Amino acid sequence: VTGVQTCALPISQTALEAKFSAQFAIAAAAIAGKCGDEEVSTAFVRRPDVQEFFGKVRLHTLTEKDPEDPIRSPFDRVTLTLAGGGKVVSKNVKNPRGHFLRGVERDVLWRKFSDCAGVVVDRERALRMFDALQDLPNLAGMGDLRRKLAPAAE
Repeated sequence: VTGVQTCALPISQTALEAKFSAQFAIAAAAIAGKCGDEEVSTAFVRRPDVQEFFGKVRLHTLTEKDPEDPIRSPFDRVTLTLAGGGKVVSKNVKNPRGHFLRGVERDVLWRKFSDCAGVVVDRERALRMFDALQDLPNLAGMGDLRRKLAPAAE
């Protein structure tokens, strides 16, 4: 199953469908400038401007395979065709952000983590959790993790 097959729902009506739609990801990025928790909501998905944008998105897959990872294409690229016919073409992206060969910058990861954790814990606790998880490879055991997650002594 390729990424395009996994994200093949062209027109989403719900947040769940949006999670499997490349068209939605592109529409959210173009309209909101991001594709986070706020955008992956049924209310955002059903906005008229978002629904209209779906019809403007065309996916074209490459038939070439990446010799290092034959299940993938060698790169991804976005081409915007403007109303006047001009085109804007992105650079080729071999590994998307978050791929194990291309990590995520700490501030980007923190924003995503705090968006998710902020629903259930306050900012201070979320930051403790984030810092502890970032340091996980250096911890000797569960006791170290518990100490890092404990509230600061007053």
